Amino acid sequence: MARARTGGNSSAAWAITALAAGFGVCGILAIVLYARAGGVQEELAAAQNDLGAYVSPGETQLPAIAEARTAAQQNRTSVVGELLERLRAAEQEAARTNDDLRAARTELEGFKTRFAEQESRAEQANQRAEAAAAETASLRATYDQQAAGLKADVDRAAEVNEQLRSDLADMRQSLTGTMGEARNDLQGRIDQLQIELSAAQRELDDAVAALDQATQRQAERIARVAVPDGRVVSVVDNGSAAYLNIGSNQRVQLGMTFGVYNPSSLVKLEVEEGGAEDVPPKAVVEVFELAPGTATVRVVERQPNARVSVGDPLVNIAFDPQRDLKFFAFGDFDVDGDGNATEVERQRIRSMIERYGAEVAEGLDFDVDYLVLGEPPQLPRELVGSEKTNPVRIKEYNQALQTYNSLTDLLAQAERYTIPVLNQNRFLDLIGYYTR
Repeated sequence: MARARTGGNSSAAWAITALAAGFGVCGILAIVLYARAGGVQEELAAAQNDLGAYVSPGETQLPAIAEARTAAQQNRTSVVGELLERLRAAEQEAARTNDDLRAARTELEGFKTRFAEQESRAEQANQRAEAAAAETASLRATYDQQAAGLKADVDRAAEVNEQLRSDLADMRQSLTGTMGEARNDLQGRIDQLQIELSAAQRELDDAVAALDQATQRQAERIARVAVPDGRVVSVVDNGSAAYLNIGSNQRVQLGMTFGVYNPSSLVKLEVEEGGAEDVPPKAVVEVFELAPGTATVRVVERQPNARVSVGDPLVNIAFDPQRDLKFFAFGDFDVDGDGNATEVERQRIRSMIERYGAEVAEGLDFDVDYLVLGEPPQLPRELVGSEKTNPVRIKEYNQALQTYNSLTDLLAQAERYTIPVLNQNRFLDLIGYYTR
């Protein structure tokens, strides 16, 4: 029991000792903290004194100080630094303003100098104006004096002019009658000469046109060569059809036929039948479709092994895209080749010519382009024996002789007019005739 009580007293002693030590430590800490609080109070008082040296409490409420404080917080600088920065900017702006002010003063000095110069010039101008006014007054006096003299001269001239007017009126009145008669006579002669000149000009124009046409026709006749009327521009359907470079605009008609020749062939007009230069067409084509600038043809006849090719020339002697040709057909013809030349087949020749746009003349003259001859008449033999008294034989003989002489005269006339002469076969070749 006694040991247990002794242990309890020891624990209490330790607790009291620890508590006393804690109070001691707290007292020491309190003393230290109090000492530090006093130092902080002193530093705060010193800082407030320093701040008062820069800005008073009333000035801290000014808008500029508040704006500087806000800017300093944003820029993480002090208010004094912000104010110093603004002071430097204001000093720079003041320096620029001073520069502008000095430049304005310099400009003002220049303006004053120019103003003084203008005043000097104005003074000089006034002096010149006064001198000019004096000179003007002198000139006006001189002008008035001269004007008075001129007025006197004008008055005298007016008197002379009035007298001349009177004399001229008398002369005009006396000449009016004579001049009127002369003018009428002269106008009549001019009108008559104008009429004669117009008639002469028309005659000259007609003569020139006739000469041009005759010259062209003469040149064609002298050449004695058929000029191609067109050419093949395309071949289709294995050579059985083709397109031409002429059409309805060139007066081509449906059913018209053309002889097709080789490009190297010279298509002569007057050759002996079967002669070395008698070149027949290698093919005959007939128009079955028309367009303004082209025609479609089919091959209706061709020579053995002949082919229609691009570039081949085409000839129809009765066709001309520029003008109407004129033919004269003489004699009887055997178109169907049966050995009988008849008047009916002569009419067929005329129809062929007219179908292709040409004209059939009733006689041979200079305007005829071609002479087409039928079967040539033979010179009749002389009558013998009883034939000389036989009226029928005498009539037949005279008709045959007249026909023969007519042919001779026609050939001579054609030679004189240089008109090409075509026999039946040559004519049929050159119009593209074929047996249908």
